[in-house]
Amino acid sequence: MHELCRELVRQGVDISVFTSNADDPEGMLHVPVGIPQGVDGVEVTYFPLNLRIGSIAMKFVSALREVIATYDLLHLHGIYQSFTFAGSRVARSRGFPYIIAPRGMLNPFAMSQKGWLKKYLFVELVGRRDINCAAGIHYTTDEEMRAVERFNFRRTGFVIPNGIDPKEYIEPEKPCRFVDRYHHLQNKQVILYLGRLHPQKGLELLIEAFEKLAGSRPDLHLLIAGPDGTDYSESLKNLVSQKGLKNRVDFTGFLSGDDKLKAFYLAKMFVLPSYFESFGMALIEAMCCGKPVVITKQVNLAPDVIEYEAGLVTGCKSSDIANAMAYLLDHPDEGVAIGKRGRQLVENRFRWDKVARDLIEVYDDILFGQKKSPAWRRGIDFRNK
Repeated sequence: MHELCRELVRQGVDISVFTSNADDPEGMLHVPVGIPQGVDGVEVTYFPLNLRIGSIAMKFVSALREVIATYDLLHLHGIYQSFTFAGSRVARSRGFPYIIAPRGMLNPFAMSQKGWLKKYLFVELVGRRDINCAAGIHYTTDEEMRAVERFNFRRTGFVIPNGIDPKEYIEPEKPCRFVDRYHHLQNKQVILYLGRLHPQKGLELLIEAFEKLAGSRPDLHLLIAGPDGTDYSESLKNLVSQKGLKNRVDFTGFLSGDDKLKAFYLAKMFVLPSYFESFGMALIEAMCCGKPVVITKQVNLAPDVIEYEAGLVTGCKSSDIANAMAYLLDHPDEGVAIGKRGRQLVENRFRWDKVARDLIEVYDDILFGQKKSPAWRRGIDFRNK
């Protein structure tokens, strides 16, 4: 979101960001609260998060009421947050246009997880009105929009993806901690997963698929990068130990900056075995680095990957994932060609400058009562309309 706002500012949009001082998973950000801060050219105001119910909403409402008349449009991100609940009500009370971006929270898989009943009740009793009164619903993929259509919201949606700046994904030349720590991988064929360690990511499938290949490929190694220290990550490590793969699998913890880039460029391929993936930022990062990818059909960017032949798309079965990985390992030239097509996909559809221009077109459409932007979608059969 920060990168999107940064690019919108660069293209001449006047933006103020209201958010909380929560910092997952570390606790609280050490930032001034209630005072606008300049962050890479974007004005950001952090509101305090604590255990008192409604404390964010009330401070946010007061600040929003004070400044809303100086802006043209309110763009809300998320469904269950107090910012969306309170912001949509302030906007309606002022007759002010607003947009809601569900950010994958209304997908059937996401809603079926922990707290599913509360989620459904919230959508029906609270969220439905907020969404139906919005000027538009912002989806990041066509597949996300299709999944949400079962709710029969009255508002038309539009599809604007997340983006990336390819200039920030050039292989770093200088040494970094990652190289020092994982120097034993330099002559290995490395399979990389990078992202959250969460049950929806299907990492048990990846470990089982890796096991199927590891016995006959002694130079194969699996690198799992993502925030560590959770019960789920411990269960994954136990699974690795049970399968006798402890010396063939590394858990790196969270990677960022040059460490993350080095991991991408070291890998032979990137694998995303998710049971559900609303978008997949790590996927477009991997493609931007020219890596062939293996993903499941449940990743919402799968149609884009298929269209560009930018990777292999499989079912959510360890055998399917293993076969796809084996194909890329056995056909390295094809893997290079696939990686180049993936980079082209990123250049064509996911550059921040293009994403921001498309979003500005939608903003203009809303403010001037038009729907000329191709980002607008009208119903589940929109491809044929």
